[in-house]
This record gives sequence, C-alpha cells and structure tokens, in this order.
Amino acid sequence: MNPYQIIIVLSCLALPLSVSHAETLEEAWGVALSSDQSLQAMKSQTQAAAASVSAAKARRLPTVNVDAAFTQLDDTPGLDLSALGLTLPDAVSHDNFLAASAQLNLPLYTGGQISNGISAANAALEANRDQEVAAVQNLKLAVADAFVLVLRATHAVEVANANVDSLQGHATDVENFFNKGLVPQNDLLAVQVSLANAQQKALQTANGLDIAKAAYNRQLGRALEAEVSLDEVMPQVDPLARVDELDQLTTTALDNRSELSALLNKSSALSLQGKAERGSTLPTVGLNATYRYLENETLDDQNLASVALGVSWALYDGGLAKHRASALEQQAQSARDLNADLDSGIRLQVRSAWLSINEARRRMDVAQKAVAQAEQNLKVAKDRYQNGIGTNTEVLDAEALRSVSQLNNNDARYDAALARLKLARSLGVL
Repeated sequence: MNPYQIIIVLSCLALPLSVSHAETLEEAWGVALSSDQSLQAMKSQTQAAAASVSAAKARRLPTVNVDAAFTQLDDTPGLDLSALGLTLPDAVSHDNFLAASAQLNLPLYTGGQISNGISAANAALEANRDQEVAAVQNLKLAVADAFVLVLRATHAVEVANANVDSLQGHATDVENFFNKGLVPQNDLLAVQVSLANAQQKALQTANGLDIAKAAYNRQLGRALEAEVSLDEVMPQVDPLARVDELDQLTTTALDNRSELSALLNKSSALSLQGKAERGSTLPTVGLNATYRYLENETLDDQNLASVALGVSWALYDGGLAKHRASALEQQAQSARDLNADLDSGIRLQVRSAWLSINEARRRMDVAQKAVAQAEQNLKVAKDRYQNGIGTNTEVLDAEALRSVSQLNNNDARYDAALARLKLARSLGVL
C-alpha cells in the first residue's frame, strides 16, 4: 500500500459514522417534557404557589421598620415667655435637627387570619402540584397519540405502495394478454382504473404521513420539517394498568388521579381563605416595641424606648368581610361539585379504555389471520387468471381485500398499543 492509499484509509477512518437512530416513545416524552411551553407555565405557577406559602408564613414573623429624618428650619425655634418673667432654653440649639426611630411589631392574635392563610396557601400549592402531574400525563398521552399516528401513517404508505406495485405487475400481465388477444379490452381498462385509484390513494397516504410527522414535530417543539424516524417498540405500561378486573381498575383510578385531589385541595384552599377573611372581623392583638431618637436641648434624654400591647377591632365594615367569605365558600363548593362530576368522568374513561383494549386484542387475532388468508387468496386469484380459469375482477377484488386486511391489522396493533397508554392515563399512572 502506497502512502497515498494509506492517507485515504486513515481519512475514511477519521470520518464520523452516521448512524440512523430510531426515536423511542420514551425519548420523545423526555424531549416534550423539557420543551413544552404550557408545561413550563404550569411549573411556574407551582413555583409561584410555593412563594405564596412563604409569604403567608412570613406574616407571623415580627416586622421591623426604621425611619430617620433631618429637618432644616428657617429659624431656631424657642418659647418667648418674657412677659411672664420666665426664661427657657431653646428647644433645639440649631435651626436643624435629626430624628430617628425603629419599630418592631409582632402579631400575637389575628382571629385566624394568619394560620388560615398559611393553610390555604399550602392547600393551593398542593393543588398546583396535582395539576402539574396531570399536565405531565396529558402531555405524554398527546405525544403518544402523535407518535402512533406517524407509525400508523407510515404503514399506510407501505400498504398503498405495495398495492400500486402489485397492480402495476398485474396491469403488465393483462396488457400482454390483451396484446395477444387473450383477454378483452375491458380487463385492461379495469386494471388501469384500479391502478390509477391506487396511485391516487398512495399520494393521499404520503401526504397524510407528512402531516402526521409535522404534527409530531410540533408536539416536541421541533421544526415542522425535521426528519422523523421512530422505533415501534412501545414502553412497558405500569403494572397497575395490567389488571383485568374493571372494578379494581376503577378503584385504582379514583385513588391515583391527581385531578381529583387537585379539586379537593383547591376547595380546601378556598374554604380556608374564607375563614381567614372572616377572621378580619375579630379583634387582633399585637406587640409593639419602639425606639426613638430626637435631637433637642429641652429633654434630658434624647433616646426614648417603649413597649406596648395593642388591641385593634374593626367593629363594623359594612359586611365586606362576610360577603367576601361567602363568595370564597361558594367557589369552594363549585370545586367540590366539579370533583363529583370528574369522578363519574374518570369511571367512564377507565371503562372506555378497558373495553378498547379487549376489542383491539380480539381484532389483532382476527386481523393477523385475515392477512395470511388475503395473501393466499390473491395468489390463487392470480394463478387462476394466468391459467385462464379466473377473471380479472377476482384478482382486483383479491388485491383490494389484501390491502384492507393489512390496514386492519395495522390499525388493530396500534389501537391496542394506544389503548394501553390511554388506560394508564385514565388510572393516573402514565
């Protein structure tokens, strides 16, 4: 091997290998969860709710206020008591003075406003966390739906192209027979029409695949025209979704669904906010400690400190707190009503997914047998036609049946896969 050949070999070895990677559904979930803007907005709401808890807790801590002022007067102030024969020193020795103070306020009793406010904020935080869990599962199901749609469309294109190829081969045979005068022109026209229809169907399915890929890319936050290559292996479903008993599945769903607990937590938060609002009509007790500094010449001590225990009570507010509390309680009742409605909706979701799985399983068994039978039927029909026994119509019908059986088989497979994911989502374990 000469030096030039060695250089070429080494250059080839240095080139990066391009490996086509088929994206799995779990990988697609990871991409979507990190890029979906609506989910990021939900997470921001959860963080805001956590900050609200901290703010509510801060209300029970002491507050410290500090202020200072430098005052400039147009003249040095003093008292003129010369008419009484008295002489007093000036209040201040200059035409300006400094005053400063520091106050510490500690709430001791607020009628439950602070404690109920903290509990309400915690309940609201839990509701947001529950909603975030639901948003994650909804996003995963939406991605799975788009994922399966691409796979379904891909196989539909394969079936359509296979149909075109088969009809083209048959059309060639029929044309040869016609040229030899062995078959009537009607056979040639019939196969040509069937081929044209198959070609049109192939164009439609190819367009459908492009649309499915664009929708999938959008779901993952990618450019719509990005290349899509998917792995058909579906992820393992949570063991809770493999139980065969419908009643047990329903019980699991009602225990796990975060949407139910979100509504309960929201109702609790609103009720607690109502209690906090009613607490504003009760007396509040607070401790106040104050330190003041006043620059002057009259007082013997320029530093003053005091401690006070104060009580404040809004005896009448025109019914404002009462009506606000009532409004919050009505909102809490609304959340409880929605919870009851969602309960029945979840039961229906579980039943629907469970029935869909059983249906798809039975369809898969039938569809697989139908594909094998359709292939054999087409082979027999072509052999009969080649031997002058069968008719052209038999071949065209057999080809159509084969395409339908293949599509039905693919639909049953993907319906079963998607139904399992929908069942997991209805159970709250996706």
